[in-house]
Amino acid sequence: MAIFNISGLNPNVMLELGLAYGIGKPVIIVKDNETKVIIDLGGIENIKYEHAHDLMTKLYKALI
Repeated sequence: MAIFNISGLNPNVMLELGLAYGIGKPVIIVKDNETKVIIDLGGIENIKYEHAHDLMTKLYKALI
């Protein structure tokens, strides 16, 4: 499993996400509320967060 934070749409993170997704690795995508999801990722579930504690809480819930 891999967790990718796409906040800011960093090209390196996007490449690594594509590779993981392409080889069938389970992925969790997280992003801040300010980053818009690009059309290619629109159909993939993601976790939106406002601050670090919010992210920690939502990731914990997603993993249990």
